Amino acid sequence: MRRSALIGMLLLPLLMLAGCRGRNREDVPQLQVYIHIPQTTLTRADEGSVPSEMLAENRIETLQIWVFLHEECAGLPAGTCLGYLAPTNLMISDGVLNQYGMPLNPAVADAHPDVDVYVLANAASAGHPHLGETTTRATLDALVMDGSVFGVSSTGPTCSGVPESGLPFAGVGKGMHMRGSYPVLSLDVVTLKRAVSKLRFVFSQLVDEEEPLTDCAVTRILIDGSKIATAEYLFNDSDNPYKIVPNLYETASMALPGLTAAQIAGNTDPEKYAFEEQTAREYEALIQQGITDGELTSCGLSYLRETDRQLEGTVEYMLNGMPGSARFTMKDPGDFARNHSWIVYFYFTRDAIRFTVSWTPWEIGHDFYLTD
Repeated sequence: MRRSALIGMLLLPLLMLAGCRGRNREDVPQLQVYIHIPQTTLTRADEGSVPSEMLAENRIETLQIWVFLHEECAGLPAGTCLGYLAPTNLMISDGVLNQYGMPLNPAVADAHPDVDVYVLANAASAGHPHLGETTTRATLDALVMDGSVFGVSSTGPTCSGVPESGLPFAGVGKGMHMRGSYPVLSLDVVTLKRAVSKLRFVFSQLVDEEEPLTDCAVTRILIDGSKIATAEYLFNDSDNPYKIVPNLYETASMALPGLTAAQIAGNTDPEKYAFEEQTAREYEALIQQGITDGELTSCGLSYLRETDRQLEGTVEYMLNGMPGSARFTMKDPGDFARNHSWIVYFYFTRDAIRFTVSWTPWEIGHDFYLTD
């Protein structure tokens, strides 16, 4: 009996050691975080992709990733930060990122808890350049873009071009469950979207051979006030395509400068650029080609915070010596949520002005996982 007990006592540590070696306990657990990042393309619903307006709109200068416990686990309270990444050697080429890994607490890796993942690109352009490893989950949930950050004023948009720090991208996934086995675990995809939307106006006039047939000018473009949200939450964890501080809107109307007749591009068939039933790829390509060929004039480019309201406005013009105005509106409330691109196209014929309004969400991208 004593001999058997002694043998058992000697075998137990050996079996425990063998078990540990079998699980490679010397390896540091890794968490793979998959991120869907928009590339140099756009989409309109499910109708296909279209070329991006500018490569700069896709540029990612900085990337930050936080992973928090969704609920208590392994003696750690909910909201504990399990890991933070701020990769500095990003290699961006048509949306492609390097791959990185996030080390994980072994006790947490064993428990496979649910987590909350926050991903932010180009934080400085969103007005939040000082976020970091010590930033809490509550702080991220409360982050907003407000004031002059992609806002409006009576003299025009506060942002009419891509900032040097790029456009802000954000994505959040809450209650995501860890999958896999020790030492490599993974999560479902978190999708990044631009946190702003784009608005631009395109004009043309009818010409016959070399001479314009229309005496026209755009005197002013005016976007109605009380449309753009005063504050937009950076991370949208709601069921809506937008997340704003409710019932607060910028009261100022936004005025954009007009165009003289000489500035309005002419072509023999301006109606061919009107939006009809084209796919997103076809229409965006048509407009871009028209601008490149000198048959369309683009103006009033604006990058703006989102809203749950319909954007509305007025184009004031002169036509054959007579002043006039034309009202335009987005189709439905919520159509100017984040990550949308709007084109309002006006064209002058001999005796009239006509327009079409179209939109394309910026949503296409690729999946990247962060691991060594």
